[in-house]
Amino acid sequence: MKKLILFLFLTGSCWCWSFDLDRYQYLFTYDQVVDKLDRYLVKDDAIQEDLGLYEDRLEVGEYTLYFGDRGVVDSFKKPVGLEGARIALDPGHIGGEYAVMERRSMGKFCEGDLNYWTARVLKGMLEEAGAEVFVTRSGLGQGAIESAWEDLCGDLRARGDLINQFDPHLTICIHYNAHRGPNGLMTEDNFNLAFVPGAFIGGELDHPEWQLDFLRLLVTDQIEQSILLSHCVMEAMVEGTGVGLIDRNEPTSYLERACIFIDEGVYARNLALTRRVESPICYGESLLMTNTDEFDRLSERDTCFEGMWIPSRVCDVAKSYFEGIKHYLNCSAD
Repeated sequence: MKKLILFLFLTGSCWCWSFDLDRYQYLFTYDQVVDKLDRYLVKDDAIQEDLGLYEDRLEVGEYTLYFGDRGVVDSFKKPVGLEGARIALDPGHIGGEYAVMERRSMGKFCEGDLNYWTARVLKGMLEEAGAEVFVTRSGLGQGAIESAWEDLCGDLRARGDLINQFDPHLTICIHYNAHRGPNGLMTEDNFNLAFVPGAFIGGELDHPEWQLDFLRLLVTDQIEQSILLSHCVMEAMVEGTGVGLIDRNEPTSYLERACIFIDEGVYARNLALTRRVESPICYGESLLMTNTDEFDRLSERDTCFEGMWIPSRVCDVAKSYFEGIKHYLNCSAD
């Protein structure tokens, strides 16, 4: 057994990550590991080729987790209530002048700007309640690094690294959704959903970094806490926006291809940040910007916030996140 300390050079940037696998040896039973693999982590048969599952151990790449009989799970600690809670917010995409190039522009608005405005409103609510808040973006048209548009992968890595350096009790990734209707861009459909870590597919354990992320998700209760957080957020989102959760049978390619159904409105999906971030995480996809009524609501900048005219609809979404976070911090996994 060994302590895993890796120094990798990925696309020109140094990645350094330390994960002490020793502390997790002989803690989990074979049945515990198989159950978690089946429920949350393994999406398709192709990923099985990257795993070596035996009666006494699990091999992931060059790393080995040995089974035992103690049944111990490393649990994330969280504060009770918002006072003193550390919360990271990642408003997705870049927006601003890059919205068209990102293919996230709706003409009258763009997703990157909606995400940023929502994060700013939510930050104010959380700080007023006593939380310490970190936001990965500092403005419209900006990512986590100066050259975000020129290096989108690097920007995602930087967001994950900055969040992990902040060491939050929980992380919220803020996105708005879009689906085409049957006869064009707009649709009458509208729904909310959230992603949590998991659902690895073939090829997604090719790199040592990803293998270690996979093992971390296996041996901690990050997935379980992410599910609880996302449940709380989705319940609040339905109440706060008046829009229901996605139907499990909704014909979306990504649900079938890349997700594992957890419960109504909550799906495991192996995205860069659901995998890379090391805290409980809710990756929210709120509303459909392409819904005809929602488009009108999101187009109307009728509220002044910090000198910016923003749609009051993003305040509904921010308030929903706030209520969901508050509920999560005041409840237990039981």
